[in-house]
Amino acid sequence: MVIPKLYQDSTIFEAVDQMPQFPGGNDSLLSYISKNLKWPNIDADVQGKVIVRFVVNIDSSISDIEILRSLDPLFDAEAIRVIKTFPKFIPGKQNGKAVNCWYTIPITFKLE
Repeated sequence: MVIPKLYQDSTIFEAVDQMPQFPGGNDSLLSYISKNLKWPNIDADVQGKVIVRFVVNIDSSISDIEILRSLDPLFDAEAIRVIKTFPKFIPGKQNGKAVNCWYTIPITFKLE
């Protein structure tokens, strides 16, 4: 069987048949972020969302972290720090084959 160029290891998909999953699902992802996120040392009363995307690779690792919507450089850096500590994801699949896939999440910073 010839594997089409579309499925070679360097391709990064936007959407796939089965999107990547955090171990334990979305509830576990939200819990992980909540437990590991630290409020940046900033005097201003800043609140809001940082939208981040990254690639979940075929080998379950995370790479290419990008800020799509910034809140403040300190909050952006904290969002990236937490993502770098994520455990390995379950990779996305296209036609039953693991593929590299973009994954986008909002990280909310809110005073309670």
